[in-house]
Amino acid sequence: MGVSTITFTLTNSNSNTALSNLNFTDTLSGMSVSSTAIGGTCSGVTNSPALAVNATALNLTIPTLAASASCTVTVQVKGTRVGTNPNITTGVTSTETPVAGAASNTANLLVTPLALGVSKAFSPASVVAGATTTLTITVTNPNGVAVTAFALKDDIRTTTTITGLTITSVTTDTCKGAATPTTTNGSYVLSGGTLPTGGCSIVMNVQVPASAATVAATNTIYSADVSGTVNGITTTATTNATASLSVTALPTLTIIKISSGGVGTFNFMGDNGFGSDSITTTTAGVGGTGATKTLTAINTATTVTETVVASYTTTVNCIDSNSGSTGNTLPVTSATNAITIPAVNVKAGAVYTCTYTKQATAVAPAITLTKLGRNVKPGAVFTDSSQIDATPQHASINVNPGDTVEYCIVYRNAGGNAPNFVLKDYVPVGMQIVADAYSTGRGVRWASGSTLAVGSGAAPAGQDLTNADNILIDPAALDSTPVTNPADPADVNGVRPLHPGLLTFNLGVAGVPATGTAGNNGTVCFQARVP
Repeated sequence: MGVSTITFTLTNSNSNTALSNLNFTDTLSGMSVSSTAIGGTCSGVTNSPALAVNATALNLTIPTLAASASCTVTVQVKGTRVGTNPNITTGVTSTETPVAGAASNTANLLVTPLALGVSKAFSPASVVAGATTTLTITVTNPNGVAVTAFALKDDIRTTTTITGLTITSVTTDTCKGAATPTTTNGSYVLSGGTLPTGGCSIVMNVQVPASAATVAATNTIYSADVSGTVNGITTTATTNATASLSVTALPTLTIIKISSGGVGTFNFMGDNGFGSDSITTTTAGVGGTGATKTLTAINTATTVTETVVASYTTTVNCIDSNSGSTGNTLPVTSATNAITIPAVNVKAGAVYTCTYTKQATAVAPAITLTKLGRNVKPGAVFTDSSQIDATPQHASINVNPGDTVEYCIVYRNAGGNAPNFVLKDYVPVGMQIVADAYSTGRGVRWASGSTLAVGSGAAPAGQDLTNADNILIDPAALDSTPVTNPADPADVNGVRPLHPGLLTFNLGVAGVPATGTAGNNGTVCFQARVP
C-alpha cells in the first residue's frame, strides 16, 4: 500500500475582506498520515495537535488568506484499508466567518493490495531416482488482512520435466482454508482458499519415479498462478518462485552376448531388480544386446548369472560408461557364467554394460564303427557277425558259391567334430567286388544321418556313389586292384594275403559333425560275390 498526497484548495471569495484563522478538519478513513511535513502554497499552516505519522485525523489552521485569493495545503497519507476510501473535509471557519461553510467535495483514495510473496524449497534437494523429497511452499501476505479466494498452482511434474513424478501426500496446508486442493499428475492446485494475515505454508511429499534420468531440474511457481482478493480487489505475486531438484538416475545394467563357435538363445537371471533376460545371437562372434534393466537399489551387490551351456566357457566384462561421474573406472570381470558387481560400485548414475563372451570348448570326437552283413537273397537279414552267439542277430552269414553278400559299416560320432574322417574296408579274401551293385558304375551306397540296425532286411536309402577315386565328385572309392591289409597277420614267409579290392570313404576336411548335429552318423555299404 503506497503513499498518496491529499491536496486541499482554499478560496476566499470575498473581494474586499481578508480571512484569518481559517480552520477545517478531516477524518482520514482507510488511510493515515505518512509524513509530518505539511506542504502547499498556504503560509504558516499548523495542525492541532502537531501532525504525527499514523494520525488518522487532521485539524488544520491557516493564519490568513487575502481577499479573492486561493492557496493549497498538502498532506501525505498512506492507505490502511484496501478498497475505495472516500475523503470529505468539514466546511471552513474563520474569525470573520465563524459559521462553517459547505463541506468539501469527495476525493476517493483507491488502495490496492500489496503483492503476495512466494518461495519454495526441496529437502533434500538432491535425490536418487525412486526416492521421496519434501517440498515446502511459503506464501507471505503483507496486507494485514486475510486474502480470500486464494489460488495457487504448482505443476511440479511439468516444470521439472520429470515424467511420472507424483505428489504422494500433503502433510501441512495452512493456505487452503475450507477448500480442498488437488494433487493429481504431480501438480498441486488450490482454488477458493484463505491466505491468513501474515502468510501460510504447504508441505508435501514428492515421489521421484525409479525410471527418472539424471537431471538438474528447476520447479517453478509462476507469479500469475498465485492470487487472491482483498475487499474485492485482486492481488498476485510479482515474481516467480523456483526450487532446484537434482536427480541422479538409478544404476542400469545391459547385457551384450557374444557367442563364438555357435549361435543360439541364452538366458540370464539377476537380482536387485534385474529379473530375467533372454538374448538370441544370429551370427557367431557378433554380439546380441538385451534390454536395459534399471536396478532397484544403490549400494547393493548385484549378481547376474547366465544359464550354463555345455561345451562352452564364459568370460564376463562389465564397464560403467558413466565412470566420469561415478568413479567406477575399473571394469568388473569374471571367468564364470556369473558376475557380481560389488555394492560399492552399484552407484547412482552408473550405466553398466556387461559383455558375456562364450567360447566353444574343444571336444574330442568319439567315433564308433559297427560292421553288419547279409546274404542278399530274399528273407535274409543283417547280422553282426563280430559277436557270433546263439542269437539270430549275431549269427554268421551263410552263403553258397555264387551268392552275394552286402556289407554295411555304421559310423556314429558321440563327441566333437571329426574332421578329415577316412574309413577303409578291405574286401574279404576270396570274394569278388560287385562294381555295379546299386547302379551302373556305382558300387557304394551312403546314407548320411541314417543308421542300420541288426535284423534289418535292406540297406537304408541314400546316395549311390561312383567307384572312381575322386573326392571332388563324391567321397567314395571302390578299387578292385588286389591289395594287402597291413593289419593282417603274415605267414611264416612274411607274406600277407591279397584282398580283391578296397573301399575308401573320405569325408574330407568337413569330416563327421559333432554329436547333436545333423550328419553325425551314417551308413556306408558295398557288395561282394562268392565265386
